[in-house]
Amino acid sequence: MRPPNTHHIRNFNNRVLQNNGKTIIDNEEIRSVQGELLDLLAYTLQLENKIGELEEQIASNNIMQVEMIGKDF
Repeated sequence: MRPPNTHHIRNFNNRVLQNNGKTIIDNEEIRSVQGELLDLLAYTLQLENKIGELEEQIASNNIMQVEMIGKDF
């Protein structure tokens, strides 16, 4: 699982911020941004699922780890 490429999203955001919302957007740019947003949402969903699996693993493990520092616990 690798992070998505957000090049077009960042460029679009920078362009809008520089022009104070007076930006003309063409279909190609919208499709590029839309594709990257979908990739970003899919990546977020994968991360949420992985976090859920890890939380279940932690809850099912009854192991307590004690670390000893010097002579004291």
